[in-house]
Amino acid sequence: MEAKETIMNSLKKAATDAKDKITEGVMDAAIEAKEKIKNSVKDAAREALEKFQNSAIEYLGKKAENLIRGLINKQRGSYSVEDNESYNKFVAVISNDIDQMGQDLIKQGRKLLQE
Repeated sequence: MEAKETIMNSLKKAATDAKDKITEGVMDAAIEAKEKIKNSVKDAAREALEKFQNSAIEYLGKKAENLIRGLINKQRGSYSVEDNESYNKFVAVISNDIDQMGQDLIKQGRKLLQE
């Protein structure tokens, strides 16, 4: 009878050890999967943010270009390029308009940040 008990105890111990090893392996795999998923999400978020920033910068650049083009076209007819005095006034007016536009944008930005 002792041999039978020894065999049964050995089988129970082997089953318990196997269960523990499987549990440990599953836990390790779950931890590794969690890390990979977390890193993938971080990478995807970082990439999305970079794309958004790049498209926002591109959009704002085009918007600024259009605004300045509009200012120049608005003032261009009033001044003669051949006349230095007229050209200097043109540059001064455009500079003031751009400065005012910048101040207005700063005010609008501050209002948005306060909301």
